Amino acid sequence: MNDSNRDMKEYIKSWGLPDCLKDCSSEYEYKFSPHGIINTNEAEEYLFDDRNFKFSIWNPSTGLALFTMDFFKTPIQYSSKNPFIILELIVSGQ
Repeated sequence: MNDSNRDMKEYIKSWGLPDCLKDCSSEYEYKFSPHGIINTNEAEEYLFDDRNFKFSIWNPSTGLALFTMDFFKTPIQYSSKNPFIILELIVSGQ
């Protein structure tokens, strides 16, 4: 793992858990790979490179991911002077 990836992982962890999980924070942690998560069909490692990354917040005791977030660079060029984020929410049936 290169320094950039390590720094990004530490940066993501520094966000802490969402407020709604503060009371049960000992049950959840960040996960940067699908291994061990039972409610996913992803077999490949999460993409984690230059400005593209994916992570989950999961419960290691149950093996269940609470949610997974994926940030990636898009090949589409937008004509905007202001930076922005496109959020795509994909809800699992589990």
